[in-house]
Amino acid sequence: MRRLTRWAFRFAVLVAALLAAAWFGRDMIFQRLNEEIRVRVQTMLAERHPNLHVQVRSAWLVEGEGIVLRGVTASPRHGTAAEPMIKVDELFCACGTQMPQFLTEKPQVHHVEFRGLSVRASRGGDGAWNLASLLPLPASEGRPPTIEIRDGAIEIVDAGQRPLLLRDIAVSITPQFPVGASGPSMHNGRLPLQIRGSLASEYCRQADFDGTFWPDEQAWSVRGTVAHFDFSRRLLAALPPEIADQLEPLASLDVQADMSYEVKSPLEPSGPIRFHLTSRLLDGRIDDPRFPYALTNLRGDIDVDNTGLRFRNLTASTGATQLQMSCVIAGFADDSPIQLQASARNLTLDQRVLSMLPEPAREQWEKYSPSGIVNIDAALEFDGQRWKPEMHAECVDVAVVYHKFPYRVDHGVGKLHYVNGRLWSEQLIVEANGQRIDVGLDIQQPGPDFTGWFEARAHGPIPLDNELISALEDKPEEIVRSLQPAGSIVVERMRIDRVSPDQEPTKRLAIELRECSMKYEKFPYPIYKIHGRLVAEDNHWTFRDLIGQNDSGYIICKGQWQPKPEGGSLLTLDFDCRSVPLEDELREALKPAAR
Repeated sequence: MRRLTRWAFRFAVLVAALLAAAWFGRDMIFQRLNEEIRVRVQTMLAERHPNLHVQVRSAWLVEGEGIVLRGVTASPRHGTAAEPMIKVDELFCACGTQMPQFLTEKPQVHHVEFRGLSVRASRGGDGAWNLASLLPLPASEGRPPTIEIRDGAIEIVDAGQRPLLLRDIAVSITPQFPVGASGPSMHNGRLPLQIRGSLASEYCRQADFDGTFWPDEQAWSVRGTVAHFDFSRRLLAALPPEIADQLEPLASLDVQADMSYEVKSPLEPSGPIRFHLTSRLLDGRIDDPRFPYALTNLRGDIDVDNTGLRFRNLTASTGATQLQMSCVIAGFADDSPIQLQASARNLTLDQRVLSMLPEPAREQWEKYSPSGIVNIDAALEFDGQRWKPEMHAECVDVAVVYHKFPYRVDHGVGKLHYVNGRLWSEQLIVEANGQRIDVGLDIQQPGPDFTGWFEARAHGPIPLDNELISALEDKPEEIVRSLQPAGSIVVERMRIDRVSPDQEPTKRLAIELRECSMKYEKFPYPIYKIHGRLVAEDNHWTFRDLIGQNDSGYIICKGQWQPKPEGGSLLTLDFDCRSVPLEDELREALKPAAR
């Protein structure tokens, strides 16, 4: 019995040893076979990509399913970069191949799946991109497989630029077999490929794309969406210089948008790429030195295709000013027709607005020096040769200083219209020193060759002060100051007419004097309580029914002032004095010889 027990124990130990040897032997065999697979796959990849140095860390065969590769890297064969150009954590090739077949035959791969694919696209000092080492792409052998990429990433690195990272890449590439096809023999040409996928980056929440490529026809199409795209200087700093330079005019734009797009290959080899892009601006800002203000809260819709650009309901704000614009540009040439409608509410007129005006408009602005707040509705139409502007302005609180008579009028309200070269007013009212002045105008072709009329009427007296006198031209100012006037005037009517560009404008001015006083330098006898009228016809002034007094004396005056043909001017005054007391004040006003 004891001998039987020892024999059974020895037999059990022997069986266990044999099983362990078989297990370890099997494992060694599989390790050896997997190493053969790794070397074979690495060699196959290197042969198909002769410009790349390919390495595979490990590989094994899943019986009846396919091959699993791990730690796959690829770098340009003659490159010096420390980082591999391509890294794949795990690569699965579905081929259904058994072990003996794989060692003796090329596997027929029908599906490839990349997990953890990383691509590092970099440009060397010679300006060449490392991805060029992938070219030419190897020819497809047999039935092309479907390809799926999960958890991919692409890093674009360019010297001097901020790296651009595309992450969360998911892509599927599916050959489009004809209906009923079971293999490559049923299709004489290369199969169309359908490419679908999505990605994200710090510049967009998600971008989706869905495209088809027809290799034989060299045709393609792709469509997709981009959610919350962030365009800013940070993005430009990450793009390759040749792309960033093209987008430099947009460098002042900082905007977030949702977009959809469709791009197709040309209908003819020499034709243009067909495209259609729609974008909804969610928020944005424009801070451009060419603009007088930074624009914020930028929103609206943009539509672009081969026929041109369309901006719909673009809105923005700058301080209290609200802006709105719609525009259609029919083409991309310099002479493409343009239709633009724009409005501004609570627009402040100041030097910043002046700085962005074209030269002709700037010249007119400087003649009137407007300031204050307006509401503007404008339309611009360009037919390819000339602009056709239309504008409607509502004055909310406007001040003007005309350069030829620099006396400030303010608190202007009313409307101005400009259509087809005609400028006219509607219920336009301003104030001068607190007094209301009604203003009307109707002018054709504003500028040096204008025709039409301008008229102003005051409702009450305006102080005859230094500000008003200083607004006169040099010679009239000298004469008026010699009278040492005080009091107030009422502008009964001021009108300018011009019937033809070939004729000089006619100017008419009627002024009523109220409670004025004067003391002429060359006859310093004070006269008070002066009333009367001054009437100007062009450069000819007439003094009518001027009546004043000094104590019990009354002085009646009439006269005129006009320029001489030979130069200079002539002032003529006739006085009719009654009940003037002969006293020292009158005696002192006389010249010494007349005393």
